[in-house]
Amino acid sequence: MGAFIGNLGGLIMIILIAVLLFKFITELCALKKSNDSIVKKVSFFTVTAVLIGFVYIVIGGYIYNFKNGAVSLFDIQTIWNMKPVSAFMTVASGGTYSSDWLLSDGIFPLYPVLVSLFSGLLYDMYIECAFYISFLSWIVTVTCLGLWLDKKYGYERAKLYIMLIMCIPGVFLLFLPSPFALFMALFSAFLLCFEYRFRVAMTVLAFLCIFTHMSGIVALAVLVTVYIYGWDKKYSDIVYASVILASQLVLCVVYYASGIGCGVECWFLMIIPAIMALKYFDKNEISGKTFYNVANIVLVLISSFYLTAKIYQII
Repeated sequence: MGAFIGNLGGLIMIILIAVLLFKFITELCALKKSNDSIVKKVSFFTVTAVLIGFVYIVIGGYIYNFKNGAVSLFDIQTIWNMKPVSAFMTVASGGTYSSDWLLSDGIFPLYPVLVSLFSGLLYDMYIECAFYISFLSWIVTVTCLGLWLDKKYGYERAKLYIMLIMCIPGVFLLFLPSPFALFMALFSAFLLCFEYRFRVAMTVLAFLCIFTHMSGIVALAVLVTVYIYGWDKKYSDIVYASVILASQLVLCVVYYASGIGCGVECWFLMIIPAIMALKYFDKNEISGKTFYNVANIVLVLISSFYLTAKIYQII
């Protein structure tokens, strides 16, 4: 009975927070752009995130069951026992944050503290609460990235690019329990505020990123560049793409040298500078969507092999 009430409470928590975030994002965008279509855009990106996340969970569960026997499709700890999920699960068994986590797995305090806070309201269902927060973070990530792309390239291209992003190998780790999932939500909101020139919100989100994950250094580097370099210069996208790329490359070296992190944490942020530089190279109109459809098919095939290999612990 306690488990049922806890799961029901977690579902209600996700719904309530999702409604509040929906309202916040639409109001945020409306401050600079009064457009009734913003609700339609937010709805599209939010629903897409939920559906794609659910598809990944179901497919991952069936892949695991095919080899290892029947377990619940939502047995996150058993099916998705891979980095960075496994690292968080291992050190999170006590349900409280320890400074040793930073040294051993690079886990910063904000995510564990949030999980501990909400799990206390859900009959100490720590793993389930971690999943709820991460899945909500996934919805925020997709929605904010979609709106960021819409502001830069228009709605039609934003839909093409966001589908491309969601087919990238390892993207499923963005809705599984780990601090990186929360970091990507905060960093995506940071990028959206960057595009709408909300400097105060950017500053707050940058520091939240730092308290969530080591990759928060990237947000801090962008924030410092904003205060020094400014906005709306001729090659500003190239400048900011270079800042993100350089800081992430430094982090990749740190990850490799320290033995923490995983592939997704190293390569996923590389997508952002690639997208920021797109407008200098991608001059095709929407008729060029055939290229993106083919790219999606290729990425889906690669992602399928990657997902299977991760669940079977081959890589």
